[in-house]
Amino acid sequence: MPVEELRSLVNHLLVLRQGSPLESCDFTIGDFSGGDDVRHVNLWFRQAVICRARKLRICMLGDCSMDPWLELDNLPLVSEHLTKLQLDGVRVHNSLLNFSRCPALEYLEIECCNLSLVTKISSDSIKYLRINDSVLNSDSRIHIYAPNLDSPHLVYLRERTPMLYSMPSLVEVFVRIEECTDRCNGANYETCDCEACDNSDNMDDGSGNSVLLKGVSEAKNLALISRPEMMPQPKVEMKLCVSSTKRSAAISKYLKKVELKCEVVDDSVLKVLKFLSTYNIFWYGHKRLKWDVLATFSVVD
Repeated sequence: MPVEELRSLVNHLLVLRQGSPLESCDFTIGDFSGGDDVRHVNLWFRQAVICRARKLRICMLGDCSMDPWLELDNLPLVSEHLTKLQLDGVRVHNSLLNFSRCPALEYLEIECCNLSLVTKISSDSIKYLRINDSVLNSDSRIHIYAPNLDSPHLVYLRERTPMLYSMPSLVEVFVRIEECTDRCNGANYETCDCEACDNSDNMDDGSGNSVLLKGVSEAKNLALISRPEMMPQPKVEMKLCVSSTKRSAAISKYLKKVELKCEVVDDSVLKVLKFLSTYNIFWYGHKRLKWDVLATFSVVD
């Protein structure tokens, strides 16, 4: 079917519904060329919201790392019915990710998207958030406000690490950083005031909170993974425990055990061990493993 006929078919299909409810709506777009395609896709996307779709997905096929991106309008979503939103291979703006007027939204998935223009994601209702293989802002962080989130998965993120705020409902957290531009050049983490560190006075809210750990400190299961730039041998696992008699008030009450898995015990690992020791978290054993750099925090019942 010619492109023009297909556009006309989708236009009439959505308009003729006259707002009658949709359970789910899935737009999968290939051979994107920009121009009229952007206008039509945005029209269909908004029309699906008007039709009270409960589940909404928009997917751009092809190499999502290459321009042109399919750019969604910088307008907020307004829906009392939307419960699940999936975005794949598109460029989005701040307004679209402000879900204050989507009170039923619980599931948000962002896959292979360009978030370089986004500085904030906010929702009081989201319980599951997955951001995978996406380009973030290289100059400032995305601030994530989602107090009822219980399962965030942040995987293969590039550029600046998002800043997570308090999430008391957290159960499981998975974070994997890829091509991260957060680099601390300070000699002493505890006193460093660069923006990459959690002591920075340059944070937007001036709180000096940790970029990641403050927001996920109440999780019962937490995995943090960073891809090493080199793959040296041997691979090592270290187990640490929290002192029961000298427990620091600065660490989460849920933390019982820390497992640090790395390619090699280098200066960066020693810095982590030194930092943990300031909170009376001590190393008590190690063994060789075949893993990427991985730190796992879990609760022991």
